[in-house]
Formats: sequence, C-alpha cells, structure tokens
Amino acid sequence: MDIGIGRWTRDFTLMGAGIGLLAPCVMLGPIAWGSSGEAVVVWALLAACTVGGATVGVGVGTVLAVLTRIAHTHPLLLGLVGFPTGAIAGLVVGGSVGSLVGEAPLVGALGMVTGGLVLGFTWMPYMALKLRGRSGLPVVATAVLASPIMGAVALFTAMVLSNLAGLSHIL
Repeated sequence: MDIGIGRWTRDFTLMGAGIGLLAPCVMLGPIAWGSSGEAVVVWALLAACTVGGATVGVGVGTVLAVLTRIAHTHPLLLGLVGFPTGAIAGLVVGGSVGSLVGEAPLVGALGMVTGGLVLGFTWMPYMALKLRGRSGLPVVATAVLASPIMGAVALFTAMVLSNLAGLSHIL
C-alpha cells in the first residue's frame, strides 16, 4: 500500500480552502452581496477563512496520511479520527478568524461543529478510496459542497443552545 502524502496534503488543502470559503457563507453570504461597507469586511473574513482552511488542511492531510500509513493493517481503527480532527481544525480556523472581529468563542464553536461534521462524514469514504489507490477528489468535492449545510446545522445548533441557556442576545 502506497500512501502518497503529497496527494493527501493537496486534497485536504483543497478541502480546507473550500470549506473555509463556503461554510461561512450561510451566515455571511447575505451581507457580502450588500453595498454597504460591511461587505468589504465580510469578503476579508471569507478570504481569511479560505486561507486559514487551506493552511490547516496542509497539516491535517499530512497527519492523516502518516496515521493511515502507520495503521495500514488496521484502517478501521482510524474510523473515529474524522470527527475530532475536523472539530479541532474548525476550532483553530474559526477561533483565529473570529478573533479578528472579537467573536473568537462563537466563531470557533461554529467552526468546530462544522469541521467535525464535514470530516466526520467524509473521512471514511476518503480513506477507503485512498487505500484502494483511487483519487480522493470526489470526496473532497462532496465535502466542500456539503459544508454550507453543515455550517447551517452548526448555526442552528448554536441558536438552539443559546436560547436554552438564556443567551439568545448572542446570535
């Protein structure tokens, strides 16, 4: 079994950049198309999310490729790695970008849920394709296209939890 770390890194860089661009559009998209000065800020935040997602994707792809290479005889042991890895990556990107606007905890939490859901659902199919020597790009495309839905789930979850905790003024 040959696991090309470079291809994994490429795939997760593309996945991180795509998720960083599309997932925040659920919340920021309507503002981005406005004509106000806020639109410029929103585009800057989307750019920061895209670059942050790509940057974190390099590390995620490399680490997951190495872990898969180490555990090549028991790949099912890696099945549970997807959600926590995506959650950590989303927290790092979301928290970093959120700190630019003074909302690191909220944006970090949204990124954590979104990243965890996206990588949690796509990690096993990706790994299965790669272990069979096939391209993982179809799974990368699926993950990127599904990320706005996962972002909406994260936003809805945050709204419900904030209402339950009596913090509805936050969202």
